[in-house]
Amino acid sequence: MIINEITPLLMFVLLFVLLIAGVPVAFSLMFTAVLFAVLIRGWSALDLVFQAFWATMNNFTLVAVPLFVFMSVLLEKSGVVEDMYKALKSIIGGIRGSLLIIALLMGYVIGAMSGIAAAGVVSIALVVYPILKKTYPRAEDMSIAITVFAGTLPQLIPPSLNMIVYSSMTGVSAVKLFAAGLTMGTMLTVIATIYIITYSIVNKDRIPKYSPEGHRENRVAYLKGLFPPIAIIASVLGSIFIGMATPTEAAGVGALAILLYTFLTGRLDKKVLRESFLSTIKLSAMVGWIISGAVAFSSVFSISGGYSVISRILLQVPRADVFAPLVLIILVIFLGMFLETTSIATILGPLSDYIIRSLGLDPLWWGSVFCFALMTAFLTPPVGMGVYLFKGVVPDIPMSRIFKAVIPFLIIELALTFIFLLYPSIILIPVRILTR
Repeated sequence: MIINEITPLLMFVLLFVLLIAGVPVAFSLMFTAVLFAVLIRGWSALDLVFQAFWATMNNFTLVAVPLFVFMSVLLEKSGVVEDMYKALKSIIGGIRGSLLIIALLMGYVIGAMSGIAAAGVVSIALVVYPILKKTYPRAEDMSIAITVFAGTLPQLIPPSLNMIVYSSMTGVSAVKLFAAGLTMGTMLTVIATIYIITYSIVNKDRIPKYSPEGHRENRVAYLKGLFPPIAIIASVLGSIFIGMATPTEAAGVGALAILLYTFLTGRLDKKVLRESFLSTIKLSAMVGWIISGAVAFSSVFSISGGYSVISRILLQVPRADVFAPLVLIILVIFLGMFLETTSIATILGPLSDYIIRSLGLDPLWWGSVFCFALMTAFLTPPVGMGVYLFKGVVPDIPMSRIFKAVIPFLIIELALTFIFLLYPSIILIPVRILTR
């Protein structure tokens, strides 16, 4: 058996080397786990890797992943997002900066319907950004920023995929994480709206007042486009918070609701259904491989003494109850510069949860702040996945310009992250009210 105190560090070094070399996250995790399992305990330790696959396949919480992915893909391909945009435009079109606010609200609503950030960024970039660019030609950076930022809100607004993954890895209640996500996401959306309104007032020359077009009858017709999303949100979140359904069961309700709506409105054809199923299979398989690799990595990291080493270091520093969470949040944001958020949740989630519980701190509070920081990591350079998704839809805009444009919203998210760290009651009190 080969094991000493630098073994856990060597595991992370090898993992980062593989990631930088371009090896997919799942296979980087799996290779590292297999190699060190054999080095530490011999070939018999490969049972840990097989158990990781078995544990992932038998995790009932993760059944929600393909269902929520299916919801988000069907939303994107069926035109529901475009209906939502027209409806919101008819309601608040007369406010200065209204189209920017609409983009923000669409990110919130899409998040509440699917929980998949990719759906938010891609949908808003396809449907809203071209209109923002045309309407506010002198404020294109603001249009870029709000498109990317709004598209990342599904990372936080329940049913959040990150929260489902984090719950499956740590055992923290997904329902309570959803309640925390709703609280934090609503606060963030309100603050971002205030920023947009202030920016629009200060920069009147760049943000002209926009008046909605069309007759009153057309506006009423557009408003009908909001009813299905509201009904789906109510069916998913309502069934979770009142205790009628688990997040997994609610995912089934939401997927069925969107499927029925697209069918009844004539939006569902063979092409849409086929593309939705294929996209769902690809993304769900990717998530499954990443989680399996992360579970294997976490198991081997544990037998290497990694949890003990890191917790001993962080627990021995002065004011560990303040210092350790701060270091972990900085680590989450740092990893966001290189990895996508599902990978961070699977790699760092169990480790950070172990340390927080060892400190006697509330794991629900920590899980909530952790997931909020994951959303922040979705914007951090040089590999902010939200930025890359936008770049894929609008390839003519340089990456440097996109990252520069989102800086104000990144600052807002960082400020809120540390506020949530300092004042846990901001999160925990609303969670108790929503889940009592």
